[in-house]
This record gives sequence, structure tokens and C-alpha cells, in this order.
Amino acid sequence: MIRKFEYIKSSGIFDDFRWSSSTRDFAKINVLFGSNGSGKTSLSSAFEIARHDSSRQQLLSLSLSENDSVRSTEGKPDPIFERIYVFNEEYVKKAHRFSDGNPTMAAVLTVGERSVEAEAELEVLRAELPDLILKQSASEKALTAADAALQKIYGRASKAVVDDLTTLGGKYQSRSKYSKAVVERCLSAPSANWATLSDAKLQSDKQLVLADHADAIPSRLFSVDIREGLASEAASLIALTPATVVLDSLAAHPTASRWVQEGRDHHQDLDQCLFCGSTLSDDRKAAIDAHFSGAVAEAETKLRDLIRELRTLENATIQARTQMPSKSAFYKDLRDSFAAIALRYEQELASASKWAQGLIERLNQKLNNVLAVGDDSEVETRASITGSPLEELIKQHNERVEKHDELVTQAAARIEQHHLKTVSQEADNSKATVTEASKAIQVAKTALREARDRVAALENVEGDPMPSVDVLNSEVTRLLGRADLKFEEHEGRYQVSRHGMPAVGLSEGERTAITLIHFMEVVARHDPADGKPIVIIDDPVSSLDSNIFMGVSTYIWTECISKVHVDQLFLLTHNFELFRQWDVQIEALHKGGAMKRAYPAELYEISSKHVEFRGRTSRRPQITSWPPSEIMRKKVRSTYHHAFLSVVAAKDQIEADDNLEHRLDAQLLFPNVIRRILETFMGFKRPDGVGDFTKLMRDTTELLDASGYAGDADALRQQLTRYAHAYSHSESPDTTATINPDEIAPAISAVFTFMHQLDPGHFNGLCSVIDRAPEDLLNTQDSAGTRPKSEAPMQTQLP
Repeated sequence: MIRKFEYIKSSGIFDDFRWSSSTRDFAKINVLFGSNGSGKTSLSSAFEIARHDSSRQQLLSLSLSENDSVRSTEGKPDPIFERIYVFNEEYVKKAHRFSDGNPTMAAVLTVGERSVEAEAELEVLRAELPDLILKQSASEKALTAADAALQKIYGRASKAVVDDLTTLGGKYQSRSKYSKAVVERCLSAPSANWATLSDAKLQSDKQLVLADHADAIPSRLFSVDIREGLASEAASLIALTPATVVLDSLAAHPTASRWVQEGRDHHQDLDQCLFCGSTLSDDRKAAIDAHFSGAVAEAETKLRDLIRELRTLENATIQARTQMPSKSAFYKDLRDSFAAIALRYEQELASASKWAQGLIERLNQKLNNVLAVGDDSEVETRASITGSPLEELIKQHNERVEKHDELVTQAAARIEQHHLKTVSQEADNSKATVTEASKAIQVAKTALREARDRVAALENVEGDPMPSVDVLNSEVTRLLGRADLKFEEHEGRYQVSRHGMPAVGLSEGERTAITLIHFMEVVARHDPADGKPIVIIDDPVSSLDSNIFMGVSTYIWTECISKVHVDQLFLLTHNFELFRQWDVQIEALHKGGAMKRAYPAELYEISSKHVEFRGRTSRRPQITSWPPSEIMRKKVRSTYHHAFLSVVAAKDQIEADDNLEHRLDAQLLFPNVIRRILETFMGFKRPDGVGDFTKLMRDTTELLDASGYAGDADALRQQLTRYAHAYSHSESPDTTATINPDEIAPAISAVFTFMHQLDPGHFNGLCSVIDRAPEDLLNTQDSAGTRPKSEAPMQTQLP
């Protein structure tokens, strides 16, 4: 049994609630009164949620008495919650499902929280199944398309590699060998060394792969050296004129100089000329020797040496041309390079040969007449001819000849990697698409399978215990006071008819009555092995007509008190008549001492108070024992008396200490309570106007004037009418919204003045019930807002 709520956290208005030490512990029967907004729904919801969600049980800590011992749940999951059953507005919504058909169709009612949830979920799942099937089909199509696109990429790479390398045979021989599967394997582990080739490099590698195995070209030097200074030396010799005695005859005939010089050697020891037979005197010989002195001989020697050197150079250029390899001797991809190199090389050889020939001719002319003044035209300087480009190309060719197979293999690998690298990113993107499509298929399949499994499970779900149609028919008739509804069992549900016709709708009260009967059936079927059920019922008559709430009250009393299967009952209500009725019934029950011990009971009031909490003014709940005294219990036997007492108590609080806190506390109930008091009061005064509050209040102007009211009757009436209309029945969810506190005290005074003026006897009678002097309630506050100590207000607990 629950003794008290030690704390309640994060449950609506019950945010960090703590049990007051002045509040009596709970008993077997517990009735809690609280006006709308006081926190009853938050309280019942906290237990409903904790019952179904063990993680929320940490928000509640209960003090329990079990087997003569007391323990605490300490905010931990506890088996006690499995024994708690909560009936509230949310339960009514969840525990029935009414399928309204048209008048010609059966109206089917499903009762039971599990059955209702299962049926609702089945509808959703059955509606979702076609979409889930379509999603799976769409995912499968997307996978097929993505895989086809990926295979095209593999096929494109396979074709490119085979087209370029098929001549090598082996794995490149055909696409059946270098297949899409091979491409897929290669791309599954790509190398960081893979690279795409430039167009030129790709073409070069292709030619290397296609080239036949060639022969080596003999290596030799193709450079032709031209001695540095040769041109300047030739120019010096051509311009040289030896210092000597010139024969008169040779001066006249310079072209004969070479002929005479050659003749010297033949006439060295002769005295007679071999050509003409004339005598050669010693003087003539001396004159000839003087003409051809040593300087001339030296010049002639140099000229002859230089001419020989130039002829050797000329022969070297000729030999270089004849020793050049043919273009066809090179690999095909090297032939264009060879042609360009050979063309430049041959042009340089031809130019050098022509230069040597021209220079030889000029030197010969000088040699024929060394003493003659030479050609003064400039001798062109000529650099050596380099053959290194040709030699390097031959070397490259020969290296390829030597490493042909290795180079071909390397070129083939580069071509293969080039094509793989070209498609790798596209393949990765496509594989990602395939992966996502595969995942989507699995998700779709899983969702479809789970939905189908869930449908199968829900179709076989065992719902909550259902009342028999006899029980439902009899109890609903008893609760509603009419027998127009009839229930018939139909496949675990009920077919509902009204006066023999399908019921096309149930009122909120009818549905509440039906679900309450079902709720009690569930409670009755509880397995008591681990303890009897603890029942929490929140406002069972909130949606029922006032003339049938007693039937509901009696039904709850019978099921939870008269029968023995309930361990503890918590009845929460905002209906003071119901609260009062249970107070009367409990009082009657306890007239015998044994029954009081067997059925201990406690009454409480749930109220809310505006306090400063976490930096803002907000409502905080309080649970206090009721009544504050036995005398008060006897006095308060109707909602009218209770309302009047509440307003008096609030007035006393404000006059004792007119602070903002007391005004905020008062403003929680006064708009509604004041309106209720005025409606009841005017209903007795003018029964013909009941139901039209505005008209009733409008008529009071004449009544006030007729009673001799000294003040402004219209002003008093308008003040009360506006206040009751403006602030009662507020539907704002903002718990921090407040009425202007300055309006509260004047409104209370206006109510008492109004009632006393129109019916002093009635007003005095109310004051007598609560043991207060009428003049105390009609006196106004002094300027300080306090009262004399002799007139201290009566301390009462506000509902």
C-alpha cells in the first residue's frame, strides 16, 4: 500500500514535488479534491506512464507499507508499479475504438487498451504494406540499374585494354581473358602508383608495344672536329707576303714563279738550263736562290699542311654521311626523331664540306704564287660538328633492343593502369550507388518483413479482459439510467445498436461509462499473487451528466470498496458534490469501529500556489489533508457553501497580509468560484433566468435600486459581470498567466456587498453556517490594508 508520494519530478505541474510532513499518510480509501488546473491529471498521468515505462519510475519515489514494514522505492524501478491501474481521460481515449459506419452498416466498438492499440496499428500497417512493397521494388530496380552502369564501366575498361594490348597475347589476348571480372578485381585494390598518361606518352607506349624486335645499330662517333683557329690560320697564310728579292723576269711573269721554283731542284748542280740550253752562271743561280728565300719555303709548307688538313676534314664529312644508319633500322617510334636529327646532321656536314673545298681552293691559289698579294676576303669561322644527338638516339635504340621485352611489359602495364585509372573514380561512384541501393533493398525488405510479421502478431493479439455482453448491457444501463444502447459480441469486439439500429456515434459520456466498466473488468482480472491492485481514478464524472454521476460513484464504490479484490483506491475529482458524497459515505462506513479499521480512509485537497521557482513565478501543487477540522466537515455539505467559504478564506488571507503571493493564490479560483456563487445566488432570486448569466446580472440593476442601494448599481453590476466573464473558464495553457492582482480584493468585496444588498437574510444565513459575523465580511480594509487583531481571519484550507 502506498503511504505517501515522497517526491514527483518532471510530471506536468508536479515538477520536483515534495511530500509535506503535515500531510497525513494515505489509507486504503483516498479521495482527493482539486479544482481544474490543480494538477490531478499530471498526477494520474505520472503513474500511468511509470506503469508502462520503467525508465520513468525514477521520477517517482513512493513510501510503501508492506507486511507491517515500511520501505521506499527510492526512485528505482519497482514491482509496485505493475499493480497500479490508472483510469483517466487518456485511458478513455486509448481504451476504446468506435468505428462509425453509416446507418446501414454495423457500428463496431473495440474495447481494451491492447486491443485498441493493436487494431489502430493494424490499420496503419495494412495501409503501409503497399508502399513498402513499392519501395522494395523501386530499390531492386535502382540496384539493377546501378549494377548495369557499373558493369558498363568495367566493360569499357576491358575493351580499351584489350584493344591496345591484344598483340601481346596472354591475359590481354581477348576480352574473355581480360574480362569485366578482371577489371573489377583490379579496381577493388587500386595502386597509388597508377596514373593517366598524356596523349603523347600513351601513343608512344602503344607504338612500343606494337613494335617488332629490332637489331642493334653499330655504335660509333659521328662528331667531326674542326680545329679551333683553323680559319684564322688560313686567313693569315692567304694574306702572308714573304720578304725576298724578286727576279725581274718573275716580276714580269708572276705565274711562272712556281715553275721556276720547281726547276731549281733540277738545276742544282748544272751549269746549263735543261729547258733552253743556255748557260747558268753562278750569279744567275744566286739571284734565283735569293728570289726563293727560306720565308717563301716556310709559307709554302704551311699552305700545303693546311690544305691536307682541310682535305682530311672534307673526307671526314663524306665518311660521316656514308656511315649514317638507315631510317628503317630504328624502331618506328624513333624514326621521326632520327629523320629530324639526320636532316640537321647532313646539312651541317654538307656545309662544312663546302666550306673546306672553298678554303682549299683559296689556299692553292696562294700556294701557286706565295709572293703574290692574297685574296683579302674574310675567311668564315666554322665550329665542330656534333654527332651526340644521333649517337644518343642510336644508344636509345640499342637499349631498347637489349631490353625490348622488359620495356614492352612496362609499357603494357602503364597502358593497362592508364585505362583502369581513367575509370576508377567513375567506378567508385557507381559502386557507392550500388552499395546504397543494396542497403535500401535490405532496409525495404526488413521493413516489409517486420511489417508482415507485426501484422501477423497483431492479428493474433490477446486483448485486455472484456466484459461479457450481459455485464456491459446491464452496467451501462444502470450507469446511464437508460437502456437505449445494446451490445452484441462480434469477433472479440462489440456491435452497438441504439433502439435496434446501428449506433452511428457514442457520446463522450457513453464512451466514458463503457471504458470505466471495461477498466473495472481489467482490475478484477488482476493476478493477486504479488499483491492486489492499486486503483487510481481521475475525474470519472467529468464528461457525464450531473444526474448520472451518482450512479458512477456507486459503481466505483461497489467495485473498489464493497468487493475485496482492490488493495487501495485513489479517487481524484474536481466535482465537489462527488467529493462531498464520498465524505458522507466514508463517515457512514466508519460509524462502526471495525469497519473503520478495515477500511481506513483519508480525504485530501490538491491545490496550486504561485511561488517563485527557478527564476519565475509559476504554479506549484500542494497536497493537504482535508478537512482542516471536523467542525468544517460538518459545515461544508454543498458546493455553494464550499465556494462561499473559499472566498471568505481568501479575503481573510489578503486582509491579514495583502501581498502578491496571497493575491496570486486567490486569483487561481476566484473567477470561476465567484461566477458559480453568483449563478447559484441569482438562480434562487430569479429562477426564470437560470442559464443566462448575462441577462440575470443585467436584471440586477433594478433589484439593486429597489433594495435602496446607495451606490452606483450599474457600476457594481458591470464590475461583477466583467470580472466573471473575463477570467472564468480560461483555456490558456500558460500556467504563468495571471489576473491583475489589484482586481481581486475589490471583486471579493463587491460579491459580498452585492449579495447582502439583494438578500440580507440569505447572506446572514451563509455567515451563520461558517460562524462569521456579516459585518466582518462587509467591512472594508483601512488605509494600511490590515485588520484589528480582534478580528483576525478564520484559518481555513482553500480547495
